[in-house]
Amino acid sequence: TFCELSEPLMRISIEVKDNKTQHFKLLVEFLRHWFTNSELKKRHSEIERNDHRAQLDRLHVAEAVRRSLADKHDPAIEALSEEEMRAANAGDYHSLAMIEEKLVRDGDGLAVNYDMWLFALVNVGDFVTAINVGREGAVKYPKHVGIQYWLTHALWAHGQLAEAFATINRAIAVGGERAAFLSIRADILIALERFDEAIQEAQAVLKIDPEHWHSFEQVIDACVALRRFGDAEAYAGELVQRASDDPGALLVVARFYFSRDQFDSALRTIDSILDIDPGNYRALDIRGGVLFMMGDYDRAVVEGRQFVHLRPKSVPGHFRLALSLLSTGRPREALGVAERLIEIDPSQGYGYFLRGEALAALSHQSEAVAAFDELLPTEDCFSLLLAAWRTRMFGDYVSAHRYLDRIADLEPDDLLWMERVRLNIDEGDLIAAADGAAKIEAMPGRSLVGRLFAARVRAATEPLTKALGALGGIIGPQEFEEQEKLHVEAIVGVLTSSLRIFGPVHLAEGLAKLRDLLAIQLEGGVVGRVVTDFLMENVEDGFAGPLKEWEQALDDIAVNLADLPDCRIPVEMLRAAVTYTKTDDVRCLMSLPLEQRQLLESMLPAAENGMGQRPLGTREYIRYI
Repeated sequence: TFCELSEPLMRISIEVKDNKTQHFKLLVEFLRHWFTNSELKKRHSEIERNDHRAQLDRLHVAEAVRRSLADKHDPAIEALSEEEMRAANAGDYHSLAMIEEKLVRDGDGLAVNYDMWLFALVNVGDFVTAINVGREGAVKYPKHVGIQYWLTHALWAHGQLAEAFATINRAIAVGGERAAFLSIRADILIALERFDEAIQEAQAVLKIDPEHWHSFEQVIDACVALRRFGDAEAYAGELVQRASDDPGALLVVARFYFSRDQFDSALRTIDSILDIDPGNYRALDIRGGVLFMMGDYDRAVVEGRQFVHLRPKSVPGHFRLALSLLSTGRPREALGVAERLIEIDPSQGYGYFLRGEALAALSHQSEAVAAFDELLPTEDCFSLLLAAWRTRMFGDYVSAHRYLDRIADLEPDDLLWMERVRLNIDEGDLIAAADGAAKIEAMPGRSLVGRLFAARVRAATEPLTKALGALGGIIGPQEFEEQEKLHVEAIVGVLTSSLRIFGPVHLAEGLAKLRDLLAIQLEGGVVGRVVTDFLMENVEDGFAGPLKEWEQALDDIAVNLADLPDCRIPVEMLRAAVTYTKTDDVRCLMSLPLEQRQLLESMLPAAENGMGQRPLGTREYIRYI
């Protein structure tokens, strides 16, 4: 690090020729730069204990120690300190962590070194080491708030929330209510689901720093969790006004709109971000997700390719690209993306699931099951659940049970039992389905879900009006408002279960009964949402029962729901789909507006283009999750 080799070699040669002492000055200086003072002392002690060491070593190490004591300098530590600044400025956190460890272990071990070491470890994601170092540093320097702060980060990231909360409280007690301290405490409160306190904490940060955009995000997230959607939207609007030129702040707003299915608003916000920063990969990621959720799969493919080009190792990006390709009828390309996903991370299950999904779309059912079987040795319950769902959809109930049994070994939660109930209903084992619904109902906080699934089982054994009547004691205005998506999914499930057993004979009177049950919610368009989701379910799955009965049922439904504007479009689309299925005449779709026609064409059997099993579609995928 000093200069070219020739110059010091020349100096050594001169020193050897003219040496009047027993040691070489340059070698002593080299030792002082290469080893810290503590290392030199340790080395000197070892030499003193081992007489077989060369006399040359003894002389030079002893002289290096003598000089260190004389001038009070530690050139190795000074050189490390310079390197510390370079690594920190370059964001080279791996090197910074190694340097700080050296400074702590072989240097003076100052509080600032513990602070920087923790900072580096948190940034490289080594939270376990950070926790151990942080606890050590906190004992040695109990009043150094930086150590407490980064230890809090590591504990929070590692899921040790109680200790993280206690640690940041100690930091605040010593260092005062700094914005950064209050902000991480708000994050921990959100993780602890103490949302009202989190809002108060984030608002306190905004009083200290009105441009602390993460605090807006915390308030928005907490309001959404408390179902205070109006307040969340107001904060999102305020953030747009105050930070219209800040991509990071606008990303917070875009994510909020995306989470609320406000896709147009999300796209407008994303466009604003990309006007400022055209290469913002986070914005491109959200835009791809929005397009995917909107069913604009062709554009989602284009966006997906652009995103994975920018982030070639992104698992979520490749996952969504593969699903978009499947949804546009390109299973072979999707298969290639799935293989790439497996290359990126063979330990996760998404790639194996997508490989199976693409093979199913290519009518290679046995190969698809073989791909799904690759998930069995893993602990990826989510992918196993999707594999069980998919094999149930193409009627391989044995494989579906195999994947669910594996989940039962790993994590027997409510999602497992919900899928097992669906599987039991499909295979006609209604006793087992009723038992599964009871198990869900007995789980803490899942009573409503269990009762809704019990109604779904009942719909497979009784006429639809009776099954829906059983929902009368379950669906209350407050519960429905708080968990609308769950209720709509359950009602659609009840309608579908009834159809598979009884056909559409009871459908009209069932929907009439439904509008009575939902009388209080009618103005919110809830029956229209039920009928729309019901349309998606049955057009995609094929119509159960004779089409003539469907035609009669739709006539009665149109009369019964004529006064509900939100029902008109889905009923018209359902009628067009029935007529098309009966006649195979595409002209019956031409009377629909373009957007509705394209939506039906993407779901009708003819859209499969002879590919065999239909791939996992967006609506199915999102509804299933």
